[in-house]
Amino acid sequence: MSKNAATIGAWNQRYEDSYEISFRFCCGIDSIHVFRAERFVAGDRTAPLGNVQLAIYRSFTSAYNDGSETPLNVANITEPFAPADDDRKGCLKMFPATHISVVHRFSADSFNGLKVHLVDPRLHEKRDPSDAIRKGEPVDDAVKAGFASAIFTFSEIVFNPEHNRAAFTYSFVCGGLCGNGGTVIYKLTNGKWSQEKDTCARWVS
Repeated sequence: MSKNAATIGAWNQRYEDSYEISFRFCCGIDSIHVFRAERFVAGDRTAPLGNVQLAIYRSFTSAYNDGSETPLNVANITEPFAPADDDRKGCLKMFPATHISVVHRFSADSFNGLKVHLVDPRLHEKRDPSDAIRKGEPVDDAVKAGFASAIFTFSEIVFNPEHNRAAFTYSFVCGGLCGNGGTVIYKLTNGKWSQEKDTCARWVS
């Protein structure tokens, strides 16, 4: 599923025969639960986005954009957690596989105090540096504009059974060959969540 397809309408259009969509609303954040009909079990639902998930998103966003003068364009809706197979077999072995895809929509104040601009991934327009360079724009200017218009997308957060590890994926995309991303793990120590040292794959293009 493409990032621009991660919307209610797109899912309803593409998977209308195999998904059931229900809605919950909690703490000012819309929660959209999507279930595979053939595997749906009553009561098998993930809790709405809570303070822990939001705190982890905020922590990573703050560290990722630290030192940047440009606001980070964060997609206002998450994507289902879909890590690379190598990560599933490696750094994510402690996390159970799930058949439920869950996404949440961030509220306007989710990233208050951070250099974040929430954007609708269906409408947001990126400026691919490659296109600008081909049109004669200076490389530095093209790259700067590309980074400024890039879109940053979070996946859902999943927890291990002990609920002391959390994992998610992210992507920063500024063009066809411009971006980075990967899988991140957070750990709970003495009541505080912090990012573990890189144990999962990262990609750069």
